[in-house]
Amino acid sequence: MVSCTTSSTLVRNALPDCHDVLASPSVLRARGRTFVEVALGGVIDPDGDAVTIDVAGVAHDEPMQGRGILGSCPDAIVEGERLLIRAERARRGDGRTYRVTVTGSDGRGGLCRGTATVCVPADARNDSCAGRAPIVDALAPDCTERCAALCAIEGTLGAASCSDGAIPDRLGRRLSKVRRLLELAAESGPGDAGRHATRAKRRLEGTARALDRNAHRNLSPACEAAVRSVLERSLVALGDLTPP
Repeated sequence: MVSCTTSSTLVRNALPDCHDVLASPSVLRARGRTFVEVALGGVIDPDGDAVTIDVAGVAHDEPMQGRGILGSCPDAIVEGERLLIRAERARRGDGRTYRVTVTGSDGRGGLCRGTATVCVPADARNDSCAGRAPIVDALAPDCTERCAALCAIEGTLGAASCSDGAIPDRLGRRLSKVRRLLELAAESGPGDAGRHATRAKRRLEGTARALDRNAHRNLSPACEAAVRSVLERSLVALGDLTPP
């Protein structure tokens, strides 16, 4: 009679490490109320497992800026795997510090949590911020339904960007004028708000026609596609705010 035994070794899954999570770029220059895409990295796994990084929260250390009810629009946007942060700070402050809380997952139940910082310096001569305790949830606006609709459009326009270069100045000015009309719509009563929203819609339609005429010939195909996507989404949203 032959007997045999078997043994097994339980391999423990090591947790990912979020200690060195970082944002890139970690320093933004103030650019009005526009957004900049920020990538997150630096999370490692001792076992070599692929790590997924999710944004759990974004907060900053300055009072909300902006005019009228648009001042309560979010200063950070998460779109799928994209994180967009508003390149803005108080004019008379000592710089704005965003704190991005992330969760790292190795797909096997292992989780970690960490924080990356993004600084919008007070001036162009330095890359540092005071870094006070956060006081504003940058992801969660606190406003009415009408404000939320305007915020969604403002965020879409502010996030317009080209992966292969900057948006040309002329096109950027067109979009800035539309954002200014949205500010006026947010500050006005119902009647004037509809008028300003209608003007914003017409400007966006004019920008779309300019693209159709190839007026911005220095746009790459990828950049043109990105701008068209922004225009289309903004026009759909504005359609719900403008009188028939």
